[in-house]
Amino acid sequence: MEKHFLIELDYFDPEIQEAFLYDEKLDQIIAELKTTNRVVSISISEEQAVMWIVMKASSESDLEFVLDSLKLPEVSSYDFYLLDYHVSINTYESYSLN
Repeated sequence: MEKHFLIELDYFDPEIQEAFLYDEKLDQIIAELKTTNRVVSISISEEQAVMWIVMKASSESDLEFVLDSLKLPEVSSYDFYLLDYHVSINTYESYSLN
């Protein structure tokens, strides 16, 4: 059964001011994530250089295998959390993700 996970990815040193380097790294990460065909959504804080990714996987070990196999440039760390529910703000409906 497929599960949904939220991954918090600290992907770049926010102290680096060269915008072209930042944009290049961001583009590389997004391109690499697309290759998995498991990404549901991506949210990004450019100021903090943090990316929140909702990704599908069959288990935690499957998710870790996928994340560890990605060629992510200079990633400092990631954490992940199992998601249980989704609530639609527009309709106030909720449903189980797993």
